[in-house]
Amino acid sequence: SPSSGMSLPVAEGFENGTATPNGWKINNSDNGETWKHNNTLGAYGTSSSCLFIENRNYTSFGEKDELISPLLNFSGLTGAYLSFDKAHAYFGGNRFDTLTIYYSTDCGVTKNLLWREHGTDLSTLPSLYPPYFIPTSSQWENVVVDLTPVLGMTGVSLVFENSTGNSNNLYLDNINIIDSAFVGVDENNVNAITLFPNPTKNLFTISGLGTLSSTILIKDLSGKIVKSIITKVNTTLIDISYLPNGFYFVEITNGNKQKTLKMVKQ
Repeated sequence: SPSSGMSLPVAEGFENGTATPNGWKINNSDNGETWKHNNTLGAYGTSSSCLFIENRNYTSFGEKDELISPLLNFSGLTGAYLSFDKAHAYFGGNRFDTLTIYYSTDCGVTKNLLWREHGTDLSTLPSLYPPYFIPTSSQWENVVVDLTPVLGMTGVSLVFENSTGNSNNLYLDNINIIDSAFVGVDENNVNAITLFPNPTKNLFTISGLGTLSSTILIKDLSGKIVKSIITKVNTTLIDISYLPNGFYFVEITNGNKQKTLKMVKQ
């Protein structure tokens, strides 16, 4: 029987030069075109790594290629969700690609539908029909999928299935699997400090800092610092409009005390 799987959160940005890092697998049943690592671009221009599949060069209509996550453990959770970034373009005519996400508890033998986009719905630039799609930093979208159907389960894999219609290239990046405890205030040292609204879109406020010098670091799930601020005011407004949608840690150092808050940008 499958093992119970990895505990959440799980974050994969494909930064280590391979399409199958850390227990990820690819099912390429026809040994043809399939998911590959791209070392020249990443979502929103914030990295130089992602995965892609060249549907534009894939003429086996309807052929399916699967990217399969490591086994995951959802036991004891009250909520969970999947976040990922995608980029795709529609070629035109009757050429429609499909991305489907399933979950499986038997290593992919049985697959249960979680999310699907097809054709122009999948496209992140529906008004343009490039002959060979290479996304710019602004041609990505974030997707969040509710994982309520797998709560309480162990040994769960998530399956990202591309079904080619020979339309255009599909790119994936920043696959994050998060439990609901990720969002909310972690009252671990500096109890007066609060962050709101959470989730947020462009601006959020940190309150309760006092008048000591405070250092605020915003980090993505890989630990990379994406914004840093030093302030001496009790309440500060922070602009994150330029950051991609997703999940972040906000680390606050205030005198000799430290606090980490969890934030979602959507």
